[in-house]
Amino acid sequence: NPTLATIMGSKPEAMADFLNILSRTAIKNIQTETSNLLQTKINNRLKVISEERNLHKKEERNLRKKEEQNRLQEEQNRLQVLKKKLEKKLEKKLEKIEFFTEELRIARELNIRNNNFHLAAPGSNQPIWYLYGERALEKKINSLKKNLHNQKTKTPPTKTPPTKTPPIENNSWYKVRRMEKLTNETKTLKAINVSTEKPQVALISKPSAPPTNPVKPKKRVVILLGMLFGLFTGIFTA
Repeated sequence: NPTLATIMGSKPEAMADFLNILSRTAIKNIQTETSNLLQTKINNRLKVISEERNLHKKEERNLRKKEEQNRLQEEQNRLQVLKKKLEKKLEKKLEKIEFFTEELRIARELNIRNNNFHLAAPGSNQPIWYLYGERALEKKINSLKKNLHNQKTKTPPTKTPPTKTPPIENNSWYKVRRMEKLTNETKTLKAINVSTEKPQVALISKPSAPPTNPVKPKKRVVILLGMLFGLFTGIFTA
């Protein structure tokens, strides 16, 4: 809204200069206050954005940590299953070794050195020590022990090898878009230089200037009033 400022005094030139300086100073002070207020709002907004981004990053780190823990737990469970399967296989091989060792003892006691596969009758349930003999049983036991040793060396490790962190699948599209929006808003706010940009809070359309004619006294009004007063006085005294 336009505003008209007037001031009266005995020195019109000085009063006009004072009014112009006062107007410019007031505008400058308002611009400074407005710039400070704008900078404060920018700083507050940047602080809010920073807190929100840090919160998103914290949630992302926690989610990654949780997923990594779940992955490690699944790997541990898988290794436990493999370990149990391997232990069962080893137990079966140990049982076979014990079985053939006992058969070897019997074969040695009976002095059966060579195998008797050529004497095996179809469908007959002949003892192992008789069919294999001492030499074949020794080879069989050595072969089982060798396989047992090879399987023991293939025992799965107790610790899982380090792997790359898998991407977060639970991160929604909204969060990604929100982070992009906050990043762009941060760049825009930081690019604003309040010190170089002066807001236009007011405009002096016409500077103050001293009047060409004196404002007081008004000679015509004084003469007219004097004439009327003299007329009434003359009529009253006549």
